[in-house]
Amino acid sequence: MTRYVALLRGVNLGRRKVAMAELREVAEAAGFTEVRTHLNSGNLIIESTGDADSVRTTLEPVIAERFGFEVPVVVRSAKQLRAALAANPFDAANPSQLIITFCAAKPSAAAVSKLRALASDQEELAVHGQEIFIDYRGGLARSKLGASGDPGTIATGRNLRTVQKLVELME
Repeated sequence: MTRYVALLRGVNLGRRKVAMAELREVAEAAGFTEVRTHLNSGNLIIESTGDADSVRTTLEPVIAERFGFEVPVVVRSAKQLRAALAANPFDAANPSQLIITFCAAKPSAAAVSKLRALASDQEELAVHGQEIFIDYRGGLARSKLGASGDPGTIATGRNLRTVQKLVELME
């Protein structure tokens, strides 16, 4: 069995409501074990005998069926999540303003160039494999990078504090 975190993109924003208790029920009905959620933002911890891609392809349709809208899912193993934390190049003064964006595929050089062009002098950006690290030390509220930055692939971000907690919960 491998422990994974399934990171749901864009839930509990506006009309895209996903109750975490229902999400746990959906995951258990789909055959996953050791199911837990963290926060109300679509962090689903599960165990599976399958690989990350099979976890994603199992979850996306059952979530869409249950909640009535499509939800892209990015999946990482506990090992991959720990590696992402280890790759973080920033010493964030405020962990809630350091966002790790987990991408379904490695972002292209062209997409990364566009992101860098959007970054202000109060933002730092680094890419490591399929993760994009952004330190929004000037704040997220008025960031062009946060508001319209597109990595060119399915992606979802979590702040450093949340990722640290997910690693802790997966241990």
